[in-house]
Amino acid sequence: MTVFLEAIRNLDLAIYHYLTGFAGNWILDRMASHEEGNNLLKGGLFLAVYAYWWFRIESGQKTRRATIVSVVFGTLVALVVARSIAFCIPLRLRPSFDPSIQHPAYSFPIAPNLEDWGSFPSDNATYFFALAFGLTRISRRLGVAALLYTVAWVCFPRLYLGIHFASDILGGAAVGITTVWIFARSQWLRSRIIAPVLAMADGKPQWFYPTAALLSFEMAYIFGDIRDAGRGLIHLFRVRPDLGVWFHYGPIPLLTAIPLMYLLWQRRRRQHAVSPGRAMQGD
Repeated sequence: MTVFLEAIRNLDLAIYHYLTGFAGNWILDRMASHEEGNNLLKGGLFLAVYAYWWFRIESGQKTRRATIVSVVFGTLVALVVARSIAFCIPLRLRPSFDPSIQHPAYSFPIAPNLEDWGSFPSDNATYFFALAFGLTRISRRLGVAALLYTVAWVCFPRLYLGIHFASDILGGAAVGITTVWIFARSQWLRSRIIAPVLAMADGKPQWFYPTAALLSFEMAYIFGDIRDAGRGLIHLFRVRPDLGVWFHYGPIPLLTAIPLMYLLWQRRRRQHAVSPGRAMQGD
């Protein structure tokens, strides 16, 4: 295992040094910096594409909407899985933060918007590969184009700027694609979550679409507000190291508690739904 991990690190370093060998080029530096900081052409573009397919009127609209709900739900779960992995494994420094690596000089100061979290797996790769792979469930050609776009526009600048190693990107892509694939094929998800969501969209649009708009805003902005809150928590745990234990292991019981709470809520709702009939039979 040690030999395998060492081989991966050597390959990561070789790719990092090759790409950053072009650093200092005025055009490449500004292109990479622009691509990394432009949320409109990342999250905004993906959410616009999903909105188009949600509202497109043609045969199979209901099936397509069910697919979109499963992809969104799978993408959110994939992010939680990726972050839980990062919390549970030893911290891996980002290339630009690793003092043992020789870093290039760019043509102008570049300060990406980063959290001081472990770099493996990449949250951005998890998120955008999940959304891109989800589009293959709607249109294969569009999905393939979205995957290529994710590699070129989303992931390449993060390698060039030293935000992630190549293995961080591959690990995130694996988490995102696998999670969405599982959720898109899950019959349990279709009956327990997707069907109620679609029923809410048809029966209570005044509640569904405002909620969807808020979620879409956060997804387009790549959860900037939540990440800001995360930075505040990190600062708090640095000031209060005794709270760091909960921060390190907290996602695990949280991931267990949320599904249990949902199942209990569904069971309680079913009991309330059948109770009037039982009462009438008793009369």
